[in-house]
Amino acid sequence: MAVDILIIRNNCDPATAVSNWLGEGLKDHLVEKGYSVKDLNGPDASRQNVENWLNISDSKTKKLVIGFDHGNNDNFFGEFDGQVSPVIDQLNVARLGKRIHVYTFACSTNIDQGLGQSAINNKCYSWLGYTNVIWGMQDETFKQCIWSYIDAFTDGKTLNEAERALRESYQRNINRHPTYRHNLDLLRLRTFENRANMTINMGRCELITDPNKIEIGHNYIIMPLVTSDLKKVLTIKEPNINGSHVCQSIWRNADEQKWRFFLDDECYFIRSASNNRCLDVEGKSSSSRANILSYDCNGDSNQKWKITHADDIRNSAFKIESKHSGKVLDVPNSSTDDVDIIQFGWNKGANQQWIIYQLD
Repeated sequence: MAVDILIIRNNCDPATAVSNWLGEGLKDHLVEKGYSVKDLNGPDASRQNVENWLNISDSKTKKLVIGFDHGNNDNFFGEFDGQVSPVIDQLNVARLGKRIHVYTFACSTNIDQGLGQSAINNKCYSWLGYTNVIWGMQDETFKQCIWSYIDAFTDGKTLNEAERALRESYQRNINRHPTYRHNLDLLRLRTFENRANMTINMGRCELITDPNKIEIGHNYIIMPLVTSDLKKVLTIKEPNINGSHVCQSIWRNADEQKWRFFLDDECYFIRSASNNRCLDVEGKSSSSRANILSYDCNGDSNQKWKITHADDIRNSAFKIESKHSGKVLDVPNSSTDDVDIIQFGWNKGANQQWIIYQLD
């Protein structure tokens, strides 16, 4: 089974005794959620063991590193021969930190121009940490506070939502002890490019900001802007049925939520990675509110789609327009439910704007 999550926690001095305790029980907690977890504890939290895990081949999954330990501007520490020793530093972060998420409960790793910033500059997806010396305590409420980010992120929340969960947990407990306010003021999330809306299971997502950068044959997620915070994506309701309706549904890494683009005369056929059927306007209709289907590809114009920027700012939201009808993909009434997608006349609404991520 691929290792999804790495926990690092040494226990070789009084300060790390507290941080080590904060990670106690976390492995079992995450395993119950279905993750495979490696817990490098005490003497096992060595540079060699950390590098071995981070060097797992790309055929394995490497999703999240959680560090409970010492840190400073340029180092996150583990243990070697009973002494505090760097395991991730400025010498190896560029090589080890790509395409993973990192959360360090450690001092100063996320200061400007520090280790976290270096990781992000070298394509680490995210680094949540602290910009100065933090405080800790051996208290069950405090442990649950620190775990709130981990719980939210591993439950499928976005990076922004998970960070918000941690901030809210700190805020709720401010009157319990000065530690909560102190750490809250130092907390910082960094992300590579525009990945604050990324979830743990989105894998190697690349946000498309230019429709000309869509690559033929790769897998993509198509996400309505109106429900992007909920992580709803374009989904085939019944992928085994030709003519199944297409809806929006929460991202679960299913093949019926992945799409491939094939260029044809400045338009695209948008094919499902699940059944290779094409996105189709039902009955070749030109009417508003006609349903969008997954249908056997036939080359007709009701299966051809123009993808252009949704506004003059040329941001990362697109309209997806039927060549046949001139109408666009639309989430009816801006619903947040798992509603069927329709075509409708362009009105610039968030329910007609779509975010596209390349998965691989």
